[in-house]
Amino acid sequence: MTGFELLLFTLLVAAFLFFAANQIGARVLIRRRKPDPADPPSNYGLAYQDVQFKARDGTPLAGWWIPATGEPRGTLIVCHGLSGSMDRDTRHAPGLHRAGFNVLMFDFRGHGRSGGRWVTFGMFEIDDVLGAVDFLWAAYGVKRPGVFGFSMGAATALIAAAAAPDKFGPLACDSAFVLLKNTLARWLLRFGVPYLFGWQYIAWTLFAVTTVTRGRIDQVDPILWTPHVASPVLFIHGGADRLVPPREVQAMIEAAAGPVERWEVPGAGHRGACEVMPDEYERRVVAWFAQHGTA
Repeated sequence: MTGFELLLFTLLVAAFLFFAANQIGARVLIRRRKPDPADPPSNYGLAYQDVQFKARDGTPLAGWWIPATGEPRGTLIVCHGLSGSMDRDTRHAPGLHRAGFNVLMFDFRGHGRSGGRWVTFGMFEIDDVLGAVDFLWAAYGVKRPGVFGFSMGAATALIAAAAAPDKFGPLACDSAFVLLKNTLARWLLRFGVPYLFGWQYIAWTLFAVTTVTRGRIDQVDPILWTPHVASPVLFIHGGADRLVPPREVQAMIEAAAGPVERWEVPGAGHRGACEVMPDEYERRVVAWFAQHGTA
């Protein structure tokens, strides 16, 4: 084998291994998630109903309907983050319930009790949120619910509100990512992968995701959608968030079309604001939804 042939063979092997790594990475990235430990609303003394409905593409979804006591102040959809299930966020329901809101919680596709094979960071989860809106209208006559979202759930809420602006009231978005590739590349830093290499790997892995799901995952960056969000948005963010830095959040806020408010909590990491300042966190979220109203 000549030197040129050896070089060519080496490059072909490297390309094959890189392609294989992208395909494996894509399936790991979008695999179905293991649920969090069960934490139903009854653990907090809240009456609730198990509900089932379908996403707009027909994917079966499962959730909890927690009705307000007496005349409701409004209705809120809670959208959990990547991995786990809605159980992680049941702890937020009591404060919303005390404030007089109906609450609908549900598991995204590929999570918890819901159907679906893949997790797509908002690409297809937008149909889950819109399915929840359809369900609230059909079952309870709710026209424009508010949405309280966390991380991926917050990003998906922004995309959904841009796609169907007449269907949503105010949004509270805790730790929404801004640019998916950047966030995933920073996640790889935890495993010692240099940022620039990780970014390139993620870029090709997300391309591989499109071959698996037949969807445009390159379109899930919320910063592309916020210019079309007319709903009032409360952006909650941790000043020490290593996955989504404050400068990216500020760029997204500046792109937003509707009324916005930013609350950055010093020292809080990704989704850490409620741990650092729990009382103020509840007060601000409730006040935001009360101020802007839902229907």
